[in-house]
Amino acid sequence: MTLDFNGTPITTQNGGGFEGKLTLDTGEIGDLLELLRLDRDMEGQANLMADIKSQHPKLKISDISTALNLAGGQLLTAKGSVENLIGFEGVDLAIDGRFYPQGTPPETATDIKDLKLTNLSTLIVGTENALEFQDLTLTTNAFDNELKQIGPVRFGRVFRADNGNLMLEDITLQAGPQDRPYLTAKGNIKDLLRLKEIDFSGTMSIPASLFFQEQSMIDTKSLGSVEGSFSADDLQGFLSLNQFDAQTVDTKIWQLKTQAKLGNVNDFEDLSFDLDLEIDDSARFLAAIGQKTVKAGPLKVNLSAQGKQEDFSSTIAVTPGNSKLSANLETSTAGARPVTKGKVSSESIALQDIKDAVVVASRIEASFRQPGTTGQKHSGSKGKVTDLIEAEDFLLDQDVDLSIEIKKIAGEQMITSLSSQLSASNGLAQLGPVDVAYDGGRFSATAKMNMAKSPQLLSLQGTIKDWNLETLFSELNTKYSAEGRLHGSFAFTGNRRSIEAYVNSMKGSTLILMSNGGISTSLLELSGLGIFPWLISEELRKGYSKITCLAAPIKITAGDVSFSSFVAETKKVQLVAHGDLDWIKNTISIQAEARKLGKPLSRSAWPFEVVGSLTHPKIKLLHHNIFQQRKDGATELPENRKSCVPDISQLR
Repeated sequence: MTLDFNGTPITTQNGGGFEGKLTLDTGEIGDLLELLRLDRDMEGQANLMADIKSQHPKLKISDISTALNLAGGQLLTAKGSVENLIGFEGVDLAIDGRFYPQGTPPETATDIKDLKLTNLSTLIVGTENALEFQDLTLTTNAFDNELKQIGPVRFGRVFRADNGNLMLEDITLQAGPQDRPYLTAKGNIKDLLRLKEIDFSGTMSIPASLFFQEQSMIDTKSLGSVEGSFSADDLQGFLSLNQFDAQTVDTKIWQLKTQAKLGNVNDFEDLSFDLDLEIDDSARFLAAIGQKTVKAGPLKVNLSAQGKQEDFSSTIAVTPGNSKLSANLETSTAGARPVTKGKVSSESIALQDIKDAVVVASRIEASFRQPGTTGQKHSGSKGKVTDLIEAEDFLLDQDVDLSIEIKKIAGEQMITSLSSQLSASNGLAQLGPVDVAYDGGRFSATAKMNMAKSPQLLSLQGTIKDWNLETLFSELNTKYSAEGRLHGSFAFTGNRRSIEAYVNSMKGSTLILMSNGGISTSLLELSGLGIFPWLISEELRKGYSKITCLAAPIKITAGDVSFSSFVAETKKVQLVAHGDLDWIKNTISIQAEARKLGKPLSRSAWPFEVVGSLTHPKIKLLHHNIFQQRKDGATELPENRKSCVPDISQLR
């Protein structure tokens, strides 16, 4: 280390003392630390040059120039003067700091824990035994590349006020390009140590494209910008968001307007929030944000929320195409668990509109930029509701009681209306009964889940009533037509991961019943009556069999469907069948006999079986009867014979 002072004395006539130039070169700082018996945790060099003038009682230092240059690339410099070092008066020092090597800043921070200070500059001024930091500028590594940095942050003054508080005055924060910042805020902190008496206001003008990913594919000009203003303070003893207004400008493909106020940010009290989103052409908007388009029309979303202390109310209206779906919700956080009650309703919706809206909304949501996702690819959404809502978390975290009422479902031949109830308590969730009008009939089902113990399982129970058999045969593309109304009940449990997983894993049973129906074939009569009675039968002439009733109790276990007494009856014939099929193993084995009604001990004219693979079954005529004997020797039918119960089982 080299220290040098070269000067001259000042004559008594001129006040006495001395003046001269001081130079200091520390050499290697690590060596100095070892000499002082300190840990060698710093490497680098420091130097100092200054003019010194000592005249009692003052020690003036001027033309100060000092630099601390560390081996890691950090650099701290100071220039200026001190009018009186002994009293620390007349301080005027410009400080600049660079905390990372030139040209190699730290990685961009996307979380508060990764925030690092990269540069500092300020002017330190001392008056009346106090120091002020003026034009204090801090630069960090926050925000993503497009927002550049969270700075500069400038402080007009840092000083001790008359009341003893340390004050930050005339704070200026900006983000984005320095010539045209995206965000500018100004304010004061009158009690820095306690972070109290804060007031800020600002404006923003942000290119809308920065909110979305796939930057190379985005139509920046068409999306326009988002402009707005905001203000916040803690003058009431807590931090409040007094105003937040934002809206899109310079764009014709979408309109966004939002307003918000929050009385107490810490406790989320006194909330007022409104958002209106309108997209005139969904396909055009998706193309502008670099997403795969879908043939969907306009989309409007209106959201408003009001809250005071522990109670909140919200209204959501979604208008895709010519449909409208709205929800009115009331949420309370007063108890141990939040409770949400409300109603979801619609006068009229088209299922295609809702499906298109889910696709559009999920693709917009997927395209929004998340922290740390710059340049990452995202798979295109297929438009599942679960892309928008994490149902499992929602039902686990709070208790729910929602009614659902859709009076008219347009655009679908089958389903015409829907009514239901969604409830959840302590992780036990139930949807239903869901009542659906279907092709002149009704479908009612209840779904239950235990989100805490077995969230992967979904139980379904319900009934069907007056389902049109003709429509079902048409949907199955069979060569026969049929008529009649189906009734029944079902109870299943399966894995809800997907529809395919549920169907392949479900266990349970169902009962299907029908009366007063028919099928466009007379083969059923042939099988039960024999060829000669069939040749002179009315059914042969009409080519049609009147089915008076049908009963099919079925058990299903992970793809295997089994039944022990499938029964179908006409006015003359009873068909009884049993067996099983397995759609996972692709197998089928069913035996059936048709015989004259009320004659279970007679020989069946054409017993048959269906065997082999489910995709290519083989139908074989049997040479023996199956359901023809009773071990107890019973031979007589009761006077009050029951329909659609195997006659062989009714014998006495």
